[in-house]
This record gives sequence, C-alpha cells and structure tokens, in this order.
Amino acid sequence: MAGLAALADARFRAEQGRLAVLRRKQAALEAQIAELSRARAGAAALPLDDPATRTGADLKWQAWVARRITALNMELARLRAEIEVERARLAKLFGQSVAASRLGRRLALEESRLQETRAEREGR
Repeated sequence: MAGLAALADARFRAEQGRLAVLRRKQAALEAQIAELSRARAGAAALPLDDPATRTGADLKWQAWVARRITALNMELARLRAEIEVERARLAKLFGQSVAASRLGRRLALEESRLQETRAEREGR
C-alpha cells in the first residue's frame, strides 16, 4: 500500500511541475504583451516631424505590433485553457494522493491492532 501512496504522490508532484511550467509560460507571454503595449503607446507620442512618422514606418511598425499582440493574446488564451485542464487534473491527482495516503495509514493501523490482538491471544 505504501507503494501506491508513493506513486500517487509522485504523479501529483509531476503534475505540479507541469503546471508550474505552464504558469511560467503564461507570465512570459503576459510580459511580452505588456512590453509591446508600452512600446506602442510610446510610438504614438512621436512628433509629426520624426523621420519614422514622415516615411510611414511608424504606421507599419504599429500594424506589426498590433498583429503580434493579437497573436500573443491568442496563444495566451490557449495557454490559459490548458492551465485550467491541468488544474482539474491536479485536483484529481491530489485527491488520489490524499486517499491513498489515508488508506495506507488506516491499513497500517488495522495491521498493528491485528498484531496486538494476536500477541494478546498468544500470551494467554
């Protein structure tokens, strides 16, 4: 029974690791989106006589930034959905781990009581 509890705990910890990786990816995507948004806001404040503004390069760059932010937001949405699936899986594995641990303790206690009972009978 101890092996089952250890296996359930190992599966739970592995899933925790996978969820942590997904959370780090989420944070990285959110940071990229924030950085691009800040850069886009700064570019909007360029003076009209700026060379990039006069040549239209700023508009092309802003269009690229908008497309990139859209793509990153789509990836972020997909990642958040994956995180929710992992969270549900993690909750299930946590329950299995706790149940296996409790069952193992219960069986160990019953075995101990059984041995005490045998010892008392043999001692008579």
